[in-house]
Amino acid sequence: MYVDENESEIKGKSYKRTLIRRSYRDENGDVQKETVLNISNFPERDKEAIKLALKNKNNLVNLANVREDLELETGDTIGPVYLLNEIAKRTGLKKALGRGRNAKVALLQVMGAVINPGSRLSTVRLAKRQSLCEYLGIKKLDEYDLYKNLSWLAKKQPRIEKRLFEARHDDDNGKTLFLYDVTSSYLEGEQNYFADYGYNRDKKRGKKQIVIGLLCDAEGAPASIDVFPGNTKDNSTFGQQVEKVARRFNCENVALVGDRGMIKSNEIDSLDEGMNYITAITKPQIKKLMKDEVIQLDLFETNVCEVEYKETDDDGNEILNRYVLRKNPKRRRDIRESRLERMKALRDFVQEKNKYLEEHSRAHLDVAVRDVREKLKKLKLSSFIDIIVEGRKIQIDIDREKYRDRRLLDGCYTLKTDMKKKQISAEDVHARYKDLINVERAFRTMKKVHLRVRPIYVCSREHTIGKVFITMLGYLLKRKLEKYWKGVDMTVQEGLAELSSYTYDKVELGNIMFCKLPKPREDSRKLLRKAKVELDGEFTMKKADVDTKNKIKKEL
Repeated sequence: MYVDENESEIKGKSYKRTLIRRSYRDENGDVQKETVLNISNFPERDKEAIKLALKNKNNLVNLANVREDLELETGDTIGPVYLLNEIAKRTGLKKALGRGRNAKVALLQVMGAVINPGSRLSTVRLAKRQSLCEYLGIKKLDEYDLYKNLSWLAKKQPRIEKRLFEARHDDDNGKTLFLYDVTSSYLEGEQNYFADYGYNRDKKRGKKQIVIGLLCDAEGAPASIDVFPGNTKDNSTFGQQVEKVARRFNCENVALVGDRGMIKSNEIDSLDEGMNYITAITKPQIKKLMKDEVIQLDLFETNVCEVEYKETDDDGNEILNRYVLRKNPKRRRDIRESRLERMKALRDFVQEKNKYLEEHSRAHLDVAVRDVREKLKKLKLSSFIDIIVEGRKIQIDIDREKYRDRRLLDGCYTLKTDMKKKQISAEDVHARYKDLINVERAFRTMKKVHLRVRPIYVCSREHTIGKVFITMLGYLLKRKLEKYWKGVDMTVQEGLAELSSYTYDKVELGNIMFCKLPKPREDSRKLLRKAKVELDGEFTMKKADVDTKNKIKKEL
């Protein structure tokens, strides 16, 4: 027997009926239902008592002294864990990681990177405060388990990436588009396997770094990530991506999108049949095309314009390339305003130096000239400005012809592709190149905004690869949450912080013990509803043994 409740509305009035019913099978084996008693008019306390008794009909002894025996205890935080576990299922991450302890620990590390990024030690401490281990079914955990798991992730990365890619692109038709870019991340120490000096995008002079290459699909979702030594040039990483999309992802019909520093002549020549590219060309290359009368300055307009041009490769074969031209008025204005501001800053600096030389007769002129030349170089104005010294006075000399030449292509850019018109329009070529901003956004999130790949606490090759891979997988989950919470006036970090206040209740009644999810407060309910996550009322969890080997040293 069981209690069946139903609420209906008739002519604007709400009616609730409560029945005690039983289910049985008739002589034909069909399930039938029978109403035993209508208890709709019973007091609510009596209804609840009947429901509790029927629910525990096999353990009625334990209900003898419910008021005295019932024990409630506040459990650990479960909101973010519950949510991210559901998101991991939807993105295919949980399936891609596989089963077993290592897969569970890997998912724990990804969740930790999203909830509170930090070292392996801090992730274990997070697992002590939140039900990461209990909910994922990990019995025991310390920081050394996480380090071992990083090595496992580094080894299994190709397989995991392939599974994730297939989960998202199993029904792809036509050409598969990939966006690729690289960034660098500086190191505080010098013992990392990949540590070396190179072009530092973080503007941290004197710091060794690692180089990270990220391959995304057309929607900007991360497909694969690689770590290179800190002195690796951008274009030297490109060949590895070509091989990856051809072999790991089994893509025969591919278009790779990269910036002007990524896809150069040698990289274009290395592309296999069926592979195309979209990239940008440099200002000197644009000027050469203008000199050869392939393109004209008046073709640069607000709307995209394209020119087809046959070029001959080193083997004497003719190749038809398309050039897509555009002028961005806003970018043009910003560039010119920035240049004028830098020119003003230089004039002010020269004026200060001249004033100092005039007021201090013993000041060295050559020191002042040196300072001005360094300022000129720092402001990147030396291509059309020089310094003239007359007596003890420094003057700025602007080469007007070079200045006009410098302004000529402000806000103008040219894209190059070997894709045919029937494959892609000029407008779509432009749009796909602009999609590279999705990769830049991923880097910004992974490095600074939320997931923070820095600081890198690990040193070995496998640990570094695993750490960076976890950051990419964390971005995959965060990106999904951003879509769900798009209309919510809360960042992903703030949303996860709100859900961190949501805990479960441990209920003990005699020898019966279970966990119950209480009704979340309004903001948490809204976040879960937006993410389309339904809470199960009851579940069971076993307490995990989670502790750190390295304790916090407290000052005496």
